[in-house]
Formats: sequence, C-alpha cells, structure tokens
Amino acid sequence: MVASTNHLDQLDPGLSSRPSRFDRKYLFPLPSMEERVLYCEYWRSKLASKPSIKFPKKLCAAIAGITKDFSFAYLKEAFVATLLTIAGHRSEDEVRGAGDDEGSDLDDYELWREIKKQVKQLRDDMDTRSQWSRNRLKCVEDLSYKEHDRNKEATVTSTATATSQMPSRKQEDGYGMAKKQQNPRLGGRVVDCDARQVPLMTDEGKFLDSKFGGVGGMDVL
Repeated sequence: MVASTNHLDQLDPGLSSRPSRFDRKYLFPLPSMEERVLYCEYWRSKLASKPSIKFPKKLCAAIAGITKDFSFAYLKEAFVATLLTIAGHRSEDEVRGAGDDEGSDLDDYELWREIKKQVKQLRDDMDTRSQWSRNRLKCVEDLSYKEHDRNKEATVTSTATATSQMPSRKQEDGYGMAKKQQNPRLGGRVVDCDARQVPLMTDEGKFLDSKFGGVGGMDVL
C-alpha cells in the first residue's frame, strides 16, 4: 500500500508512527527554482508541435518565478487549466499574441497572460487550504486541552468526594471507644491504640496487631 500526505504531523501516531503500518517514509520537498524551470521546459517541449501556442524559452524562468511553493501537482494544474482556457477561446489553427521574438514583452504572450490568472487562483486555493488546516489543528488542540481539563476536574471531584466520606478524628475516636465498649475482653479500659486496627486481644493481655501482622507488645493499661 502506498499513501501520500502533505501534513504528516497531523496524522494519528497510530497510523504514521506505529510499526507495520507504513514502514518506509520518503520526503519529497517542494521543487526549487531550478526544478520549476526544468518542469516548464518539459511543457515547452511538449507544446513545440503546437504552432498556435507561443511558448518562448524566457517564459520558463518567468513562470517558475511566480510559482514559488508550488508542488509539481500544482504546476501541472496551472499548465492544464491554462491550456484548456486558451483552447476555449480560439480554434487550434488561430494564432494570437507575439511570435517567437525573445525581445517581446511577456504580456504579449497569451500563454503568460492566462497562466498568471491560473497561478493566482491556485495560490488563493493554497492559502485557503492552509488556513483551514491551521484552524483544524487549533480545534484539535482545543479539544485535547478541554478533555484534559475535564479529566483533571473529574479527578479532583472524585478526590474531594472520597475525602468528604472519610470519618473525622472525632468520629474515629468514637468508633474506637464503641468497639472497646462492645468487646467484653477490654472491660471498658482505655488502651493506647485504635480498636479498629486491633479488634482482638489475647488472654495474656496483648492485642493482635493487624498493622504489624502478629501479636503486638501493647499491654492493657
């Protein structure tokens, strides 16, 4: 399986980073000025057999200059849309604009005039997509922060509820004395321990200390 994306950082890590998903990743940076010139020359050679399309060599550098940050897909779209627009304006046998004179002004060439319009539309589309991606990423981050805050608030609420349900020291003391009074072996005598933790006492007057896992050394006062 082969996949492509312009925003690797926005993919779920389970898809982009987990092993056995996409094991090999290749980065294709945007074409440089020289690469865009070569791409324009490729189109110039393709249109060489079309006498109705005047495409002098100097247009290659000019088109490359106005297509900064364009990928090859956007460059191709610019040429295809331009040629379709020109084809809709006239028949293939009709020739408009300047000839092959390299001294002519760029705006004398119909190809240049039309491709500038297409490049502007594509760049506006790029800006809109970039803004949409930034807004989407911000929304995802905001949702993550809100989810984190909700989880934190739920944890605090749970802790507060558990704390409110814990008996106070006064309640603990009352509970301990009640246990002592109910235990006939204690005889109502006060001992230096919590009756909840040592509910039993041996015949030798020592308590079973559950805290230390055996018979404690605390004698009855």
